[in-house]
Amino acid sequence: MDVTEAVRAARAYLEGVFADEDTSDTRLEEVEYHSQEQVWNVTFSFLRPTGTLSPTEVFMPGVYERTGTRTVRRDYKVVAVASSSGQATSIKHRSLESAE
Repeated sequence: MDVTEAVRAARAYLEGVFADEDTSDTRLEEVEYHSQEQVWNVTFSFLRPTGTLSPTEVFMPGVYERTGTRTVRRDYKVVAVASSSGQATSIKHRSLESAE
């Protein structure tokens, strides 16, 4: 499995899992291959609505954006794809220490 196939499989899995949620602007962020485990870790981000921003969130540019009158937050998810089967095996939330 090459990187293009891994990204395609990861995106399809992510879109299927989050199909019923209000997400938008999905972006590929990074791809990493772990040869020992034979797993591709594919990181995506997408926007999802939030409530009112807390004072902490206001000071995190790049993570929180305003779209019209709707406040949204960019979430990051890492999808693991087994190289041998091409099947996604997990989705994990990725926290960012600081966004720039």
